[in-house]
Amino acid sequence: MYYLLPFVVVSLTFLVIGLIRPKIIDNFFHCKLTQLKMILIFGILTVVFASTAVFVALRTTKTDVAGVTTTKQAESSTNEQNDEPEVKRSTNGICHAKGTKYYDLVINYKSFSSMETCLQGDNRLPKK
Repeated sequence: MYYLLPFVVVSLTFLVIGLIRPKIIDNFFHCKLTQLKMILIFGILTVVFASTAVFVALRTTKTDVAGVTTTKQAESSTNEQNDEPEVKRSTNGICHAKGTKYYDLVINYKSFSSMETCLQGDNRLPKK
């Protein structure tokens, strides 16, 4: 996503400069562009680059509570594993059952066969 940001900034910059001082753009590209052509060219480029950056960002990354970024592809490959425990206890003492919101995001954990055994001691359920 971040590799598209310079394209958005450059096209937006050319759009603004072209609207304010079209002569600068004419000299830069060595051609005669009207303000309407500049709006069309650089406006469309700005929209395309910005929407592509947003689409890529929404499609590829997901950030968990601890700030660790994982891809949805990696997340789906972990879901396919059948050797996962029914309950994971994180290093903070929070018990996560299979299928809950943060279960797939817990990396360092101790395995438990049931929620009742995990909740023994000082362990707890996740806050809502």
